[in-house]
Amino acid sequence: MKCTHVPHTNEIDLRLWGFETGNKIIDAVIGAVVTPIIREQFEEDHPRIGLPFYWSTSDGFSGPPVENPLTLYMHLPLGKNEESVVYSTTLAAVIDDDLFFENDYTSVDKLSSVASELERLAAEIRKRILAREQTEAAQ
Repeated sequence: MKCTHVPHTNEIDLRLWGFETGNKIIDAVIGAVVTPIIREQFEEDHPRIGLPFYWSTSDGFSGPPVENPLTLYMHLPLGKNEESVVYSTTLAAVIDDDLFFENDYTSVDKLSSVASELERLAAEIRKRILAREQTEAAQ
């Protein structure tokens, strides 16, 4: 699934990053040169999030298959030869990190809306499983 930039958030801008060359002018030049290149790369090849569990014999990148079917791979178009750099997490980890952190500020209403959406998604998955099973049985 293609990720798109959230319009009201920061654009990619590395001009003020410290590249630790020891020279602020060189750091600024590197940032000024690299910023438009990365912006263009992200426009041409958007970051993506995917579920690698559907690969039966690997994770899709020559690694072992993932065990958790809700493992998420985030692909960033920053690797060599136009390959993605890939990061991993799970849907449960995202929910746990965002909703159930130590100082829990998430309201019951918001938690209920997350639970409802997950239940809706689970029902849709079950519906598609049933349709597929019926199609396979008819063949």
